[in-house]
Amino acid sequence: MPTKAEKPDASSPDGKLRALTLDGGGFRGLGILYVLDAITKAANARNRDSTDTQLKPHEIFDIIIGSSTGGLIAVLVGRLGLDCATAITEYKALATALFRTSRSAFMETLLADRKLDVAEYDAAVAALVAKYASSETGFYTKPAINADTAVSVMPSAGTKPQLVLSFKSSSHSSWGIQDVIRATTAAPRYLPPYVPLGKKDGKAYTDAAYAGQSINPTIIGKNYWDQNLGILVNIGQWFPAIPLDKQENLTTQDAQPFTSDFLNGAPEDPDVKTEDTVLVYLRQVQMLKKILDDVPKLQSLQPAGVFQRLDPPLSHNNRDLLELVDVFFEEEIKTEVQKWIANNSAQFTQIATKLVKPDDHTPEPNPDVLPYNPALDAKKPKEIMHYLSTYRVIFIIDDSSSMIMNDHHRDWDDSLNNRWGQAQKSIGPIADFTFRNNVSSVDMAFMHYQRNNPFRGIQDSQKVSQIFQQARPPRDQYRIQYTPTGSTLKFYIDEAIGELNSKINNPEEYKKIRPTDIIVLTDGEANEGDHPKPILAAARQEMDRNKHNHNYIGIQFVQIGNSPETELHLADMTKGEYGDMADLVPSNGTDLTPEKLERILLGGIHPTVRRKLRAEDLQ
Repeated sequence: MPTKAEKPDASSPDGKLRALTLDGGGFRGLGILYVLDAITKAANARNRDSTDTQLKPHEIFDIIIGSSTGGLIAVLVGRLGLDCATAITEYKALATALFRTSRSAFMETLLADRKLDVAEYDAAVAALVAKYASSETGFYTKPAINADTAVSVMPSAGTKPQLVLSFKSSSHSSWGIQDVIRATTAAPRYLPPYVPLGKKDGKAYTDAAYAGQSINPTIIGKNYWDQNLGILVNIGQWFPAIPLDKQENLTTQDAQPFTSDFLNGAPEDPDVKTEDTVLVYLRQVQMLKKILDDVPKLQSLQPAGVFQRLDPPLSHNNRDLLELVDVFFEEEIKTEVQKWIANNSAQFTQIATKLVKPDDHTPEPNPDVLPYNPALDAKKPKEIMHYLSTYRVIFIIDDSSSMIMNDHHRDWDDSLNNRWGQAQKSIGPIADFTFRNNVSSVDMAFMHYQRNNPFRGIQDSQKVSQIFQQARPPRDQYRIQYTPTGSTLKFYIDEAIGELNSKINNPEEYKKIRPTDIIVLTDGEANEGDHPKPILAAARQEMDRNKHNHNYIGIQFVQIGNSPETELHLADMTKGEYGDMADLVPSNGTDLTPEKLERILLGGIHPTVRRKLRAEDLQ
C-alpha cells in the first residue's frame, strides 16, 4: 500500500479518456446517483485502502455529460466536484424546494397544467452554488475546475439542443453554474423557460426532453472523445417497455388503463381529463425508450468493454415508470437499485478496472486463463454479507486430540474455553448470520468426524453446537487422534477443482462459479506423510493444465493456541513454489473469538496478490 506520505495514483490505467454520460427523463436522478456511488466505491476499493482519501466521481472520470436531470447531476459531481453522498443530499434538497413534500399537491398542480412556483427552487440553486463554488461561480473556467463537464439545454425557440461546456469557450461561456442548473432542469410541463441571468438578448432555454435523438448525452457528446476513449459509462433513468397493445398512434383510450396508477391516490381534477396528461407522458416515455435503446448500438463500434450501459430499475413494478419525481419514493427506489447493484456486481468490478490502476492488494487481470468470475479481479470484500454472497466458504476444523489438550500437549484441558470450545464459539455466530440473511454458502467439515461428508449450508449456532458435541475428540490416551491435514484438504480442493473442470465447456456457467475459501482451524502439525505441500502442488499443477485462474481457490491456516512449534510447522505449509495458495494467521496469544474470526475472513488476500507481495519483499 502507498505510505501516508504518498498519494495513490488516480490516473487512467491505460492513459485513455474516461467518459460518463447521464440520461434525462423526469426528475429521477436518485437511481443514477446510487449507481454512480457504487462505481466510485468499486474504483476506490481497487485503487486504495479505506484509510486513504477516497476518490470522487470527478477524479475517476475525465469528462461528464448530462441532459435534464442527468445534466443537474453532471454539474453536482463534475463541475462542483461533490462526492456521491453529498450530491444525493443536495439533489434531494433541490427536489424538495421545487416539488415540496406532498405528491398530491404536485399532482394537483400538474393535472391543472399550472407551472410550479420557482422562487424557492431558484433560492435553493443559488444557495447550492454559493456553498460549493466559492468565488468561482462561472460554469466555464480556464483551466476547467474538477472534471470537464457538458450539459444539454434547449433554446425555447429552437429545435436543436446546445451543449454548455465548462472546459471550452463557447457562446455560453458567460453562463453561471446557477444558469446551467436552471436551464437543464426547466422541464416545460412544470417550469417556465429560463432566461440566464445578465443575458441581454432575452433568449430563454428549457431542458431537452423533446429534442428527439439529440436528448441522448451519449450521442451528443461523441465529438468530445476520439479513438483515445478508454471507457464510456452511460447511466440511465429506467424506461422499460410500456405494456401496450400497440406502440404507434396512441390515443386517450390507450391511456385510460394507466390513469389510476398515475394518480396513485392523488385527487382527480373534475375539470381535467387525466388521460390527456397520461397520454403525453406515455408518448414521451415511448420516445425516450426508443432513443435510449439506440445507445447499445454504440457498443458494436467500440472495443469490448469500452461501452458500459447501466440502467437500474427504479421499481419492481412497471406501472411506476410514469412517476415523474423520485424523492416521493426514495426508500423504495433505494432498495430496488441497491438490489440491482448487488446482482450486477461483476459489471461494477469490470468498470473499475478501466477507471483506475490497482493497488498492491488488487489482483491483476489474467488474460491467459479461461474467462472467469470477475470477483477474482477485485479485492476481497470488507463487509461480511458481501463476502458470504460472493465466496463459497469451507471451515475445516481440526478434531485431533490436541484440540482438548493444553499448549504443551501433555495434559487434558477440560475448560469450556479450550481450543475446541474456541472453534465452536467462533463459528456459531457466523452460522446465525447466514440464517438471518438466507445465505447457504458456508460449509463445515472435520478432519476425522464425517471427513468426506461435510455439513453443508450451516445456518444455526445451536446446530453447530450439537455437531461439535458429536465430533468432539475422545478424551482417551489410547484413542489419540492425529492431524491428517493433507488428505483432508485434498478432498475439498479436488471438489472445488472438479466443479471448475465440469463447466469448462460452458463459459457462462463457468464464470458464475464462486471462488472457494478454505479456512483451516488447527492447533498442530500435520501427520507425518500427510503434509499439505504435495497436495497444494498437485492442485496448482492441475489448475494450470486446465487454465483455471489461481484465485478460484484460497486457503487460510488459522492457528488456535499459542504454541511456537506449531506456528513454525504451519508457516512451512505456506512456503515453496506453490505456497502462495495458502496463508497463515498465527496466534497472537489471544483466544479465537467470533470477532477475530470475522476479521480473519475479511482480511484474506488472493493467491496472486500474495505471490506479488512476497516477490516484492524479496527485492
